[in-house]
Amino acid sequence: MNQVDGLLAELALYRSARQRLLRTCGLAESQRDPLAEFAEQFAAGLTSGTLAPNRVQKGWDIEQHDGGRVQVRYLANPQRDRGAWVNEHTVDRIADVHWYMLVLFEDLRVVGALAFPEDLSDICARLGKRHPRQYETLQLTRRNWESIRDAPATFARLGMRIWLPPDWEPVGDTVG
Repeated sequence: MNQVDGLLAELALYRSARQRLLRTCGLAESQRDPLAEFAEQFAAGLTSGTLAPNRVQKGWDIEQHDGGRVQVRYLANPQRDRGAWVNEHTVDRIADVHWYMLVLFEDLRVVGALAFPEDLSDICARLGKRHPRQYETLQLTRRNWESIRDAPATFARLGMRIWLPPDWEPVGDTVG
């Protein structure tokens, strides 16, 4: 089999698996990134929120029972023992959005979910951040993720909500 045939065969396998995942999410016709679709569905399940009626609207993805809004993003990286992250993430406060939720993948496995409050100052201080505008921006690195993952109660006291496997029970007050 030449390279083109091999690529087409692997794409067919991926297409089938992608279609199954999107059907499970109730989104069989979606052409959006399947990890983005999954992250929104997963976050809605964790928070017991309701997905926005328009999945591509600007600003927020989930509405909470109390009317609070949640923006959902994801961060995907290779398996932890394979070296440095190739992707990092900037958490930015969004006007009229109460929580910024990040679903983290390593080697296409969900390894955690983090919900950041509107004011990021205390979290940035605890992480020893040095970048500007820390009340509204957090430049999340692998080391920051590991600090949060390894001390979830500490960060929950600073206003975060954290979900970790295997039980996915929230650490901190529930979102919404």
